[in-house]
Amino acid sequence: MRADPIESRFEMPTDVLEALKSFTPAVAEAWATSWLASVSPRIARILLADAHESRVAAGQVFYRGAYHDQMAMSALVVSGQLRIYRQTDTGRQVTMMYHYPGAIAGAPALLLGGAQNENERARQPWQSLGGMEVYGQALQDSGLLKFSPARFLHLVKTEPDVAWALSTYLAQLAAVKEQMMTDDMFLSVQARVARHLIDLAVPIDGALTVTVGHQEIADAIGSVREVVTRSMVDMRLAGLITREGNKTVVTDAEQLRLIASAH
Repeated sequence: MRADPIESRFEMPTDVLEALKSFTPAVAEAWATSWLASVSPRIARILLADAHESRVAAGQVFYRGAYHDQMAMSALVVSGQLRIYRQTDTGRQVTMMYHYPGAIAGAPALLLGGAQNENERARQPWQSLGGMEVYGQALQDSGLLKFSPARFLHLVKTEPDVAWALSTYLAQLAAVKEQMMTDDMFLSVQARVARHLIDLAVPIDGALTVTVGHQEIADAIGSVREVVTRSMVDMRLAGLITREGNKTVVTDAEQLRLIASAH
């Protein structure tokens, strides 16, 4: 028996709720906040029929370029926090996107023919767009609901409602990526650090907390640790953040948002 049945929290068709009962309650929560909530019960049942939950530990790289065995994935982010980033041959990194519960991870590579069992010609569109350099990493212990890649692609190709909902979602992601790229080009280091602190902060024991370190933030903004550390020291002296062990606590989120939006 569920102590807090999902029926009492979400208004979804009964047969979808029944299908979601096969998974942990967090799956229903993430489903309800994703574009998947707009698909018909029939399509929801098809997607859920052979879906399975998976855990990704904090720090784990779950996706590695165009040849990783999980690159052909399609998954609902159920819990935690992920980042999608590019990494050069020299090891430099820049974060392209953060994924939170309700996001769908893996769709671009899947749609562009990047399945690990595809031939080189099928991989070419993803490779030509830099797919070899795209990685995915968990910033916190995270949960995923993984769908069958073949089933997901079939629905995209044959169901207009799925194609429209996914295309709208991907357009939103593209707009967010463009904004992040613009910020990285024109904002100061302090503004970029402030933006990522806000993006990364999650409520822990009543406080907005960032669990990643200075190096991870440097990787996120395409800078180096020393520069990020200086910026965060200035923020601590200004009373915007504090340090508790290996975590950063945001004490003035409004001021950080003002810094992050300053051009």
